[in-house]
Amino acid sequence: MGEVVQCGELPASYSYRDQSLLDLVSDNLASQDAVTLLDEHYRSQPELIAFSNHAFYDDRLKIMQARPGSTQELALSFHPLEGRRAKTGRNRVEKDWVIAQLRNYFDRYDDNALKPSIGVLSPYREQVDYLDKEISKAFSAAKLRSFSVRVATPYGFQGEERDVMLLSLSLDDQSLRAAAYLNRADMFNVAVTRAKEEQRVAYSINPELLPPGHLLRRYLSFVPANLTVMPSWEFSCDFAREVSAELDAEGIAHWINFPIAGQRVDVVCEYQGVILGVDLIGYPGEHQQHFTTQVYKILHRAGIRVLPLPYFNWVENKRACIERLIVELRGALVERGQQLA
Repeated sequence: MGEVVQCGELPASYSYRDQSLLDLVSDNLASQDAVTLLDEHYRSQPELIAFSNHAFYDDRLKIMQARPGSTQELALSFHPLEGRRAKTGRNRVEKDWVIAQLRNYFDRYDDNALKPSIGVLSPYREQVDYLDKEISKAFSAAKLRSFSVRVATPYGFQGEERDVMLLSLSLDDQSLRAAAYLNRADMFNVAVTRAKEEQRVAYSINPELLPPGHLLRRYLSFVPANLTVMPSWEFSCDFAREVSAELDAEGIAHWINFPIAGQRVDVVCEYQGVILGVDLIGYPGEHQQHFTTQVYKILHRAGIRVLPLPYFNWVENKRACIERLIVELRGALVERGQQLA
């Protein structure tokens, strides 16, 4: 039998209240070379992760959910209100806004078999308790369950996610000292990255009153310089221009140099919701080399099928190349229908 170690004899680093398993592993690494960043982000739309990717991950995350057309409706929206933070820490105007948002979602999706899950988050416990109480009064428990509504602080959402997140920041211009709490990187990163499809942020504070480097001020004014969902329409060569012209003639929606999963895909086509990437190969310059096997694997994990298109084949028979592309799109559409069935 091994020696029995009393709880009081455990090293401080083994305290589960103060240290996670990851902390323990990190503390025992001989070198940071052994650390690997999990850089493929599958959870959310590009807009929803853009700030954290820039502020906390040095733009190293590959956004796997980027798709053409995903910017038709804003995934992230900010809603300045004229609320006031009471001495109790409650903000009534933001509470009313949250309840109105919930009612809109309930009315819109109530008849749907598949309903979006909804999270309500505030960084401050007083506002969370207030919201939880008032939401429970405004809606039935059955209604809240049907939309998987959760009301919590960022720590209550650790490891959780929702299709839609409603954030109530609760602060006003007179509570700048309390705003210091929102400058904590660990808490802030969790708070703004729980949504998969849509995030709406209500705030009652003038961000210009915060220090220039404050996370909340930066978040409310953040516009990524290289917004990952924006394609480029600058044709890098005649090959890309010719392919685009033929696709236009066929009425196939397409985008040039569309970024997906950290890669610029030469051409991305869309047909009835099916996405197909085209890898232009063999034209002198940017499109001379094909994607590496690693890039093909990354795009496959992102759910993107890629068709290689050599320039030699294009010169020989443009029509056959376009017809093959159409066959691939239609085949993928049939395959998707079979999967849904």
